[in-house]
Amino acid sequence: KKKSGRKELVMVTNAEFPPYESKLDSGDIVGIDVDIMKAVCDKLGRRLEITDTAFDSVVANVERKMADVGVAAMTITDERKKSVDFTEPYMKATQVVIVRK
Repeated sequence: KKKSGRKELVMVTNAEFPPYESKLDSGDIVGIDVDIMKAVCDKLGRRLEITDTAFDSVVANVERKMADVGVAAMTITDERKKSVDFTEPYMKATQVVIVRK
């Protein structure tokens, strides 16, 4: 793929799902997803720029080229695969209901 001349890599997220991403009182966005993308940027020699948006807009922002990547603790679904490509998952989770014995 042709290299971009830009020095930044734009990540769009929804900073409302700690520990994956959340916003500090200072406005800085932090979390596991941010740490992963900072490591990617270090490897690429690029600066990370983060945009916070509504969760439902993350895929659309990538699809419309308003961001390079969407990183928002997102599950891979067939519907989302129609619009964007996914990396290999870096986390798997199972949801359950718990009840008293």
